[in-house]
Order: sequence, then C-alpha cells, then structure tokens
Amino acid sequence: MNGDEWELTRAEAEKRSRSQTLKTDILRTSVIGQPTRGELFLIAAMDSAYLVRREKLRAMAYLALGLASVALCACVVITL
Repeated sequence: MNGDEWELTRAEAEKRSRSQTLKTDILRTSVIGQPTRGELFLIAAMDSAYLVRREKLRAMAYLALGLASVALCACVVITL
C-alpha cells in the first residue's frame, strides 16, 4: 500500500467514524431548581434522581464527620 492509498483509506475510515458519531443519540438532561434560602439557581446536566442521591450521600458524610468531631472533642475534654 503506497502513501496515496493509505491516505484514501484513512480518510474513508475517518468519514465513516464521523458519520456514525453524528448519528448516535445523545440524551441531555438539565434540571433547574428554585432555591429556597436565597441561593443561586442550580443548573445541572444530570437528572434529578442522581442529584438527590449525591446530596443525600454528602449530607450523611458531613453528619458522620460532625459526630466524629464531637466524639473526639469529648474524649479530649474527658482526658484533661
């Protein structure tokens, strides 16, 4: 295969790849939520179920961190 044949084959493969990529359906979901405490609007490229799950996990993590901090402080105060 010479250079010209290679370039022709490469160009055809690129053309096929681009046409298949453009035909692929892309689902885009945006969620806009009304803030309740004066925050800015929440605009996300995710569905609402994912956002709720993510925020619940973060809330549980921060709660656990807070409880661990309180327990650590209590242990330090007791040992003094």
